[in-house]
Amino acid sequence: MSDSLGDGEGNPTEAQILLYERWTNEGVALSIIGEVQVDYHFPEKPGNLVLGSITNQEKVKLLTKRILVNGTQLGHAGALAHLPISKPKGPSPIDIEGLQCEGMTISQVQALPSMYSKSAKLAKEINFSGILIHAGHGFLLSQFLSPLSNHRKDNYGGSIENRCRIILDIIKEVRDAVGPSFPIGIRINSSHNLEGGLTQEDALKVINLRLKHLGRIICNIRDMSLFHNVC
Repeated sequence: MSDSLGDGEGNPTEAQILLYERWTNEGVALSIIGEVQVDYHFPEKPGNLVLGSITNQEKVKLLTKRILVNGTQLGHAGALAHLPISKPKGPSPIDIEGLQCEGMTISQVQALPSMYSKSAKLAKEINFSGILIHAGHGFLLSQFLSPLSNHRKDNYGGSIENRCRIILDIIKEVRDAVGPSFPIGIRINSSHNLEGGLTQEDALKVINLRLKHLGRIICNIRDMSLFHNVC
């Protein structure tokens, strides 16, 4: 759920805590809070939570303490970052009506796994029950997967194997950071439903690559939400 009820500085508010607390009391089995950003420079909206250097851990612990079973959806808006407070960057430059962004440098791309792993480790330390890596809905990792937004000529563009390389690197570093038993999920779209975009065949190849490189995965084919098996 992207509620945008944060305080504008990356931390939860009492209104946000009360919302999830009410759902918990009404019997919701699992709350996954999104969009939670790994980089405060690229929020989806000003009210997003941020797990990083600016996080007020005590405020976030108030949230996790009052929700029994909870997860956090870690993301990076990339080209969709909120313009008034950010300078959007994606895998490649985009300049079309209604959407403009700069392309990321190779060093900025290679910094992503560490960024996600630090946020994931912090999520574990402040008592989230698990994390969901957001690689769908047009955000940064989804932009890497799509040939429409990823025109890179290096190891992160071209074939579907290259386009999902950064996602595999992120999952591996996140797993190393949180240990073998902490639940990790990842969400991708089964198709972008756009001519020239991510296809169902590509999405299935991504699943197979995760199986090959990262071990067993529980997969919900309907919406392509993928979950590492922590057994």
